Amino acid sequence: ANANDLFIRPMLLSYIKDLVTEKKDLHYNFEIYESLINTWVEREANKYPLEEKEIFKFKLYKFSYEIATYIYNNYEQTGLFVTLDVAIELAEFTEINLSDLEIKSRTLLNRNSEGSYKFSHKSIYEFFIAYLSFISRDYDKNHIYTLKYNLGNIDQAKKFIEELQINYKTDFLLPNYYDDVEIKGIEIASRVFKEKYKNEPKIEWLSENKYRIE
Repeated sequence: ANANDLFIRPMLLSYIKDLVTEKKDLHYNFEIYESLINTWVEREANKYPLEEKEIFKFKLYKFSYEIATYIYNNYEQTGLFVTLDVAIELAEFTEINLSDLEIKSRTLLNRNSEGSYKFSHKSIYEFFIAYLSFISRDYDKNHIYTLKYNLGNIDQAKKFIEELQINYKTDFLLPNYYDDVEIKGIEIASRVFKEKYKNEPKIEWLSENKYRIE
């Protein structure tokens, strides 16, 4: 995998050993991020009794999705940051029980000197936006995909999506945010796509939320 850009990110590096130990076969950057973040979430979930573990894991992912979506929707006003009040509100919305301290210590967020929070690295935000964009994309018969998110200022998310599309990825470690029926349709489209483009396809971006396969 091309993981050169990971080596300046201590939070992710701390879990590289786990991937090496498990000998996971990871081919591209999205899969590395996915495995590293999932390993971290699993560790947090393991602090709970067995009967609560999967529930906490799902809620922690959902909380992360909501944080990423909030940042996306409010980027022009607040940049990559959310206030403590917003973090608490989103924790309550996703029904995850986190104290003020746990929002910093048990999530993927870091707090700055002013008391606001952001993901420990911008690439984690970009990773979540790419995932949410990819699994909810619309597809038409001309092999044009339309995303729910405009990626004009999220270049790394576009690179993640290109990796996912070119590698026909349909199975994810992350829980699904959308309806299963919608995902099933995308899986069928991906199999058709894989058959049609047996050689490595090229992706042409038509706009900041639309691309075509060539």
